[in-house]
Amino acid sequence: MTENHGNPPIIRPTDERELDDDSEPAPRLIYIGEYAGKSAYYSPLRRSIMLGTVHGGSFTEEAVLDAPGAEDIDEHIEHLVATATDEGVEYTLSKQALGLLVAKRIADADAMPKGQARAYLLRDIFDVSRQDTATILGVAPSTVDTQRTAGKEKTERAALLTRGLDAIASQY
Repeated sequence: MTENHGNPPIIRPTDERELDDDSEPAPRLIYIGEYAGKSAYYSPLRRSIMLGTVHGGSFTEEAVLDAPGAEDIDEHIEHLVATATDEGVEYTLSKQALGLLVAKRIADADAMPKGQARAYLLRDIFDVSRQDTATILGVAPSTVDTQRTAGKEKTERAALLTRGLDAIASQY
């Protein structure tokens, strides 16, 4: 698994228009990475990962990778990784997809709420823009800011606790 920077993270609807920060239309497709030599995009409307080829700003679907019972984008990404691993298929994840997968695992471990983990990781660790983070998560940019701040505070408190425990342990 590697990170891929070569393709656009989001293919937006063709009716682009001037919009303020909080009213961007839902994306048509969100770039996930590569799977068996095909571009993998998540469709928020279909709630599935589509495999195909990208030509300019358009995508040609060739196959669908469904994740039965998956509700969120990160569950679909987790299914893609598991399927690729089980079938020995080569894949790469975009930084957005990797951030969402790590956030899911952090939330599954009850270390941080999913929204906070997603916003913090996408913005601070994987350097995804505020607007793209909001689009990927399907929330307003102001919600990204709020969740990012809360996630950052939790991370800083955890680091402080870890340093304190290390200091105590080194004395004994």
